[in-house]
Amino acid sequence: MFIKSLNCEDDLGLFRIVFLSLLFFFSSYSYAQKSDNPNKIEQVTVVLKDGAKLFSADEAFNSQVNSNLVILKNAEIIQQNNNSATILQATSKEKVSKKDLTKDLNAAVEKKQKEEIEKVEKEINQYKERQKTFRTEDFKGFPSSDEFLASTNTNKDSTVPSYNRYEFSNLFINANSYVSKHSLSYLHTEKFTFYNNKSLDFCFSMVFSTRPPPSYS
Repeated sequence: MFIKSLNCEDDLGLFRIVFLSLLFFFSSYSYAQKSDNPNKIEQVTVVLKDGAKLFSADEAFNSQVNSNLVILKNAEIIQQNNNSATILQATSKEKVSKKDLTKDLNAAVEKKQKEEIEKVEKEINQYKERQKTFRTEDFKGFPSSDEFLASTNTNKDSTVPSYNRYEFSNLFINANSYVSKHSLSYLHTEKFTFYNNKSLDFCFSMVFSTRPPPSYS
């Protein structure tokens, strides 16, 4: 008997717990459904974005839109009558973004200037490399006798006549013939790259002398 009474008490306790839980659940649900003003209808807001479109032939929905119970934001509303039915069409407003071109313009100008500077620097470097290959002659200095050979057109690198022994021996043997031939040889083989104006150096042109040396004129 004692065991049966304990089982009955346990069953009653469990029943009470279940009953109280159900009661609390229904009371919470009914309270959530209860409104302060039962006759008040809350507004519904629909937002259209990114070119979305809405078409409706439902008279109840269209009347709610017209009475502002359903608010369509960011939308252009057009109503059309078709076979005694009103069709509502709503299209989202696309904002035309005005792009500021000042930043792009400044970037383009800066890029162009940078390209022009790089182009000029490249041409300057190429000119300096070519300048190293130019042959320059110093006509102001007096050459040594070791620089002249009879077989390589004497006096090519100087406007001053040489005093080589071999040439003097030829000069003493036939002075008139030697002077004429030597002057003609010098006249037609000499190429001068010397300018009085230093700003004209390396102008990619050659100057040809047609005047014989002063000693033979």
